[in-house]
Amino acid sequence: MGRKKDPQTDYRLQEHRINGYVYATTQRTVPGKNGPPVRRHVHWGRVDGGRFIPSARFLRLDAEERAKFIFPAEWTLEEAPEAAEPRESAATGNRLYGDVWLLEQVARQTGLLDDLEAVFADSPAGTAQAVLTLAIYLVATGRSFDRVARWQRIAKAPCGTELTPKRITRLTQSITDGHRMALLRRRAERAGGKAVVAMDSTSLSTWGETLADIRWGRNKDRLPLEQILDVALYDLDAHLPAYYRAFPGNIPDSRTVRVVREDLAALGFTPAARITDRGYASLASLDEAILRGEGILTAVRTSWGPVAERIAAFRRFDTLPKGMRLDPESGLAWAQYGWKRKAQGGGKTAEADLRLNLYLDPRRRAAEVVEMEAAAESERAALSAARASRRPVADREGLEAWLRWHTVAFTKRGAVKSYALRETAWKAHRARAGFFASVSHGLDWTAMEAHRRYRTRDEQEKYFQQKKGLMGADRPRSWSEEGWTGRQLVLFVGLILSCAVRETWKRSLRKVCASSLEVLDEMRNIRWIGHPDRPPLVTPFVGRQLEIARAFGFEPPPGCVPANPPRPRRRDFE
Repeated sequence: MGRKKDPQTDYRLQEHRINGYVYATTQRTVPGKNGPPVRRHVHWGRVDGGRFIPSARFLRLDAEERAKFIFPAEWTLEEAPEAAEPRESAATGNRLYGDVWLLEQVARQTGLLDDLEAVFADSPAGTAQAVLTLAIYLVATGRSFDRVARWQRIAKAPCGTELTPKRITRLTQSITDGHRMALLRRRAERAGGKAVVAMDSTSLSTWGETLADIRWGRNKDRLPLEQILDVALYDLDAHLPAYYRAFPGNIPDSRTVRVVREDLAALGFTPAARITDRGYASLASLDEAILRGEGILTAVRTSWGPVAERIAAFRRFDTLPKGMRLDPESGLAWAQYGWKRKAQGGGKTAEADLRLNLYLDPRRRAAEVVEMEAAAESERAALSAARASRRPVADREGLEAWLRWHTVAFTKRGAVKSYALRETAWKAHRARAGFFASVSHGLDWTAMEAHRRYRTRDEQEKYFQQKKGLMGADRPRSWSEEGWTGRQLVLFVGLILSCAVRETWKRSLRKVCASSLEVLDEMRNIRWIGHPDRPPLVTPFVGRQLEIARAFGFEPPPGCVPANPPRPRRRDFE
């Protein structure tokens, strides 16, 4: 039986001489390629005359990790500072700064920086700045956290400490759900009680196979991967995300409402209206909103009982159904109906006057009817040819799965015997073609006001696109519950910054930059320059950079504006 390994072996430093140089090394056992494990030297610095000179690898370690090393008694350690940084001093350097400066100003303008400092007031010094740095890094680069330390060497980040992968892991694992709720509570206080929010979810496929919420479900991206369901509330008035929570990937949208509602109650956040898509439409959810007196607008299926009855009452019509009016601006026909419903639950009973909003898009109706006729004609042609050939069908299941509007009967040999149109399904689908509907409670909106409000949900769809595309969060890499919690908070902070930039671009900078990403690209080459014993300076803002700062309402740093600013171009007044 071999001797037990000394637990301090991997941290016991010794001299290793190579080509006249003396290195401070440890020996660690690593797997061999095609044989038994081998011992390898790991260099941590040099030894010169008994003095230990640490390398960058040693200095990147946390103080706690460096304290584990065992030095020979004859070595002197004067040059092994406890908190030395393996990069340029924070007071010196030549780094890219323009996009970071813009995002820092956005963080101050939205109150995000103050919120982070308050949330992490009891955490180690610099935690708020580190979280903000990671969020800015996601917005500015869209890369994984493996490259944050390299990015810090070329960009002037809010956090002066080098954020190595190990430090990032420890930082994100230190962030708890208490921090998440504290941040959401402060954001809710800024939104106030009059916010109109959109609620929706998206599926995130993930590589972190050990997370508890990973489940097989109906992936919206149709990817054959396990997933997590990400639910978010987006403030349609402030144009910023207001809430987030992860759920197991196999939970339907309608089952998440109760948890979200309890979270909002704990946050003291009661939106004036909550807008949802058809995935959240259920009688149980509607009854809960009635009992709680919540304002809600939700899209519903046209096959839903109350809607289908209204459409069936129109029977056949040539242009517009009787009782519907045409909106000249949108080209939609609309009608609004009252609907009384008695809700019961939790020992409570309440009766409410709901509004059923019904719409008809004539152009969409014509296109759907033409598509139905074309599909039915293709099916008839294929079935007629198969019946005329009298040959057995090779793939009966595939044929039946392809048929939408016809049923088919086969002979004993498997040939097509007969086929018939699905009359009930055909008539119902044709009657509902071009119609769509919504239900509202507690909102004094006309049908077209409700429609225009509902269309603003497109901002939330763009929010999810930014999350999966710009932020690279379509494949989360978290493997631990603690790290997942922290990285989600960092991502939420980054999305607040990204959405604020996109809203300003959409409102004021469409003619200056082609996209919100181009706004950051245009600012990036502004540099921060620091010299020893002298105040740092920022290179001048020129051309479109001044227009971008003006659009956000930010004053460039002192000395960055030319003495004779250029005359505004004609497009500034368009």
